[in-house]
Amino acid sequence: MRRLAALCIAAVLVFSLSGLGGCAGEQSSSAASSDAAAAVGSESSAFEDVAAAFDVSALDLDYSKRDLDASYDEASATRIALSGSSASVDGSGATVDGSTVVISSEGTYIISGELSSGQIVVDASDDAKVQLVLAGATIHNENGPAIYAKNVDKCFVTLADGTQNSLSDGTDYTLEDDSDEPYATLFCRCDLTINGTGVLNVTANYRHGICSKDDLVVTGGTLNVTAVEDCLRGRDCVKIADGSFSLVAGGDGIKSNKDTEATQGFVSITGGAFSINAGDDAVQAKTCIGITGGTFSVASADDAFHSDLQMAIAGGDFTVSAGGIAVDGKTPGEGGPAAGGSPVDSGSFPGGSKGGGNRGGAPGAGSSDCLIQVNGGTLVLDSAGDAIDSNGSVEITGGTVLVNGPSSDGDGAFDYDSEATISGGTVLVVGSSRMAQSFSSGTQPFLYTANVSGSAGDTVAIVDASGSVIASITATKQFGMVLASSLKFTEGGEYTLVIGGVLTNADTHGYTDSGTVSGGSSTSATASTTPSSSVGGMGSGPGAVGVAR
Repeated sequence: MRRLAALCIAAVLVFSLSGLGGCAGEQSSSAASSDAAAAVGSESSAFEDVAAAFDVSALDLDYSKRDLDASYDEASATRIALSGSSASVDGSGATVDGSTVVISSEGTYIISGELSSGQIVVDASDDAKVQLVLAGATIHNENGPAIYAKNVDKCFVTLADGTQNSLSDGTDYTLEDDSDEPYATLFCRCDLTINGTGVLNVTANYRHGICSKDDLVVTGGTLNVTAVEDCLRGRDCVKIADGSFSLVAGGDGIKSNKDTEATQGFVSITGGAFSINAGDDAVQAKTCIGITGGTFSVASADDAFHSDLQMAIAGGDFTVSAGGIAVDGKTPGEGGPAAGGSPVDSGSFPGGSKGGGNRGGAPGAGSSDCLIQVNGGTLVLDSAGDAIDSNGSVEITGGTVLVNGPSSDGDGAFDYDSEATISGGTVLVVGSSRMAQSFSSGTQPFLYTANVSGSAGDTVAIVDASGSVIASITATKQFGMVLASSLKFTEGGEYTLVIGGVLTNADTHGYTDSGTVSGGSSTSATASTTPSSSVGGMGSGPGAVGVAR
């Protein structure tokens, strides 16, 4: 049985944000800005709801007005026309040196055309703010970044409405002396904001796609990034308010990796549509991950969402397939800072994991500081390892929790070291029986039985005396135990478990609380608020209780 670390999750069901739009007149993306601003406006209250689990008071989660405003004045802007291996400049602040365009002054620069072998370099004063408007620009640099913000206070990359823009690089860079820099197709040593409503395609053949050594902020646009390593990378933080993202990464999809400051190294997402296919983690943060909205379709070879400290999911719609852990957090025993509990308020989180589904606690022993708490919403887990795993306690007070746990005897669908209590919600867990645990106590009755067996594709239904289905699930693998609890259960009530029946009114996970079941094999079980006898135990840590009914 594998143990990882404390995970802080909070999930509150909200609808994903609307799509992007634009308006006429002065070049801008006011509709996109409005969508992003609306998402940002809800961020503070959403995080306040989960403040006990995710202390964000010291984090800079704000977006500046200019982050959210993608407008620009065409009349005063300098125009850069790319053509083959050279370029021309109409205006001030930029010069052309062979195939390199050097921007040396604060201002707005509208870039269009194709540069087949060259580079845009921003090398201005330390307090300069430069806006690069990509208005149908294609830039390829075989030996380095296509765009390199070398020295500037902040760089804004605005994607002009209705335009397609492309950046690409070669497989080998000419690096600066005694440095591994630069290392991304769009590389900034400063804060980088991407906004607008246009499209940016990035092909990173050397290492990373888009990288800021400070803050990486995205408030709009369509970003299609394919990278040998990471797609989006902000050293100090990554903040995303809106946009459409298609990310194909050999490494991580989205990453913030600063580990020297507790208030940095975080990822904050308030909206957007994400398709992420990652060779490592889909989203990784050194300190915290906070998600308050967006739609996510994730396939990752390792973890889907990984934070070394805390994680708060306060909104969004998730479809996850993970080769590692669906949602993962770490404590010092695994190389990260200390973390606390793992609240899950509400939300939709369907997906699969070949490791543990939800894990809390450092390796080795139980801890009263480790808590996984489910307060509402819908949580659907499918794991080959431990599905719900806490080195401390588990509390379920509401929501719907559906678990397809492991079929092997080395892991359990439900795993904790201290105690597990239930006072509300609906729980239906199927998995292997040898390492199984049930609730240790509760104010809401629960039942556990290992007197069952089934295979992948079999339905599992809990039926009351009138024949109505209280809860159900479709098994995705072989199982030998069922753990269930419902607000409809009564103390000492007798219920029927139907395996392999035909369900009506069930969703794609086989869940219904208002359907019927016909056929199948049946066994009876009694619900109670206290455990009756131990089961499993081989993998249970100190204080763990397994119960059979």
